[in-house]
Amino acid sequence: MAEFPEVTKKLEDAIKNLAEELSRIRSGRVTTALIEDISVDYYGARQPVKTLGTIGSLDARTLVVEPWDKNALEPIANAITKSPQGVQGIVDGNRVRINFPPLSKERRDEFIRFAGKKAEETRVRLRQVRDEELKELKKDEKNGKIGKDDFFRAKDRFEKMFKDYFDKIDSIKEAKEKELSS
Repeated sequence: MAEFPEVTKKLEDAIKNLAEELSRIRSGRVTTALIEDISVDYYGARQPVKTLGTIGSLDARTLVVEPWDKNALEPIANAITKSPQGVQGIVDGNRVRINFPPLSKERRDEFIRFAGKKAEETRVRLRQVRDEELKELKKDEKNGKIGKDDFFRAKDRFEKMFKDYFDKIDSIKEAKEKELSS
């Protein structure tokens, strides 16, 4: 796969983005990834929660944020409450506590559909990269930079490489669906 380093980098970035997006989807046990990138308006600047304090979990359904500056308690709690996670940040002494309710069947199904949508968006991104690169190869073949045989060999390698990445997308999506179903 090192034959096409720029293409491989684009594909790896797309796979990495998908994995990050899906890690933010809550399953049975809460993780810090659910809230760490929530943007907090703090002293006129937008900052992710992870830069304002330590995030940890108390149990399978409760996260806590312990800010380094106690003046950040209210802004963090407000940002978490306004986030699309659908949870409330509660100031509890020197920390913000976030209780996540158990997932209902409907919410799990909604998350599974969302994971499928994100996987399809990644597939579309990969197809666009593939089409651009094949267009470049075709142009090189037409201009005489590479021969017809080289074009078809490169095209076959491309197709195999992209199939492998599509398989990675499917396995990431299936793992998340399995996690959400259990």
